[in-house]
Amino acid sequence: MDSTTLLTSSAPGTPGVGGVLIQAMLGCEDVQPVRIASILAPAVRESVTKTHTSSVTFFDPVDEFYDPIHKGIAGTIKRLRRRQTVYDRAIEVLAERLRQYLNQNPPEQLWLILNSLATIDVATALLPAIRCRLLVQVWDDAEHLCLQRNCDRLTRRRTVGRFRRLLARADRTAVICEQMREAYRPHVKNSPIVIRLGVDTEALQPRWAPSHPSEFRIGLSGSMYCHHEWRILQQCCDNLGWTIDGKRIVLVVVGGRIEFRSRSNAECRFYGWRPPEETHEIMSSCDVLYLPQSSAPENDPLTRLSFPTKLSSYVATGRPILVQAPRKGSLRPFCETHHFGAVCDADDLGAIERSLRLLATDKSFRVDQAEASCRVAREVLTARAFAAGVRSLLGIPRSESDEPLRIAGESEGFSPAGPGGSRH
Repeated sequence: MDSTTLLTSSAPGTPGVGGVLIQAMLGCEDVQPVRIASILAPAVRESVTKTHTSSVTFFDPVDEFYDPIHKGIAGTIKRLRRRQTVYDRAIEVLAERLRQYLNQNPPEQLWLILNSLATIDVATALLPAIRCRLLVQVWDDAEHLCLQRNCDRLTRRRTVGRFRRLLARADRTAVICEQMREAYRPHVKNSPIVIRLGVDTEALQPRWAPSHPSEFRIGLSGSMYCHHEWRILQQCCDNLGWTIDGKRIVLVVVGGRIEFRSRSNAECRFYGWRPPEETHEIMSSCDVLYLPQSSAPENDPLTRLSFPTKLSSYVATGRPILVQAPRKGSLRPFCETHHFGAVCDADDLGAIERSLRLLATDKSFRVDQAEASCRVAREVLTARAFAAGVRSLLGIPRSESDEPLRIAGESEGFSPAGPGGSRH
């Protein structure tokens, strides 16, 4: 493996998906020590995991979030002024510091994870000076990052343009799912590599037995951006009187923040953020795991082009999964291709209630869904496929344990979602 520097706005072990994915990638077999240039807030740095596969140098982040109250033409002008007078100058300073760092430690390949506006803008500023091999990895589309940060349309246009320049310059590209691969294919040199978190299936068994004699537990872990879908689920529980098959419905949540409302005598157990091992134990103790994908227009780039990493941790429990997702998203074709999940439209209260009743009362249905989770874990979201993707991105020769890097969608009847999927 060639000497590699990773530039990212995360680090191994930090809270959230980014920290989990980076730690897992660095832990893959044959990955040699990687230098990490991490654009990370001081308050988060203590959570970074020190590993033999990395050395981390921290750089102070840039405030890339804009006040959502500044709307219309006046709001656009205010945001542009702030960008020009504060953000752009801070990016210049950060780019110069990173340029010095790379000159002192010149890598043979530079690995970019474009998980913030700062990484996109700094990498663009560094682009003329980059003489080494360039690797680009994307988890969320640039337009989603802009919408999440309340950027004005001119800043969005600039950011998406820079994002595409980085894709075009990359020698190898990695993406999170098949839809993103198809959308980016026209903008990259080679077909993007799909890298999704893999599952260790050594001790995996389908879990279909009830978790508790008097409770029916519905589990959710990770960040919650599907606020509408979450409210629909709670409305279903209200309609059911928070009881099903004589058992009390209990929502079990592991994550940083959650909104909970009910007009009935309801129950929700909120654990906050927990380490992956503890999260796995809590989710394994639930009867069904809840996986929503947003149908909100403002989340359209995320829904179409991203993929919920929590699915890997869900199937690792062997529990049935209730999927609440729009047809335009990346999750529906995955479930249909792999015949997996109790899948419902985002707004279909009746379908969600029927699925919950089946999962609570129909043993054969519950067994089928638990076995489907295990099958996806063993055949699709595998640790071997994950490691093979990481090695392919980093240019490491194939290992004997690697699974073939087949084009999953083309060999399994996948077709990208609609003409809008090629927008980025």
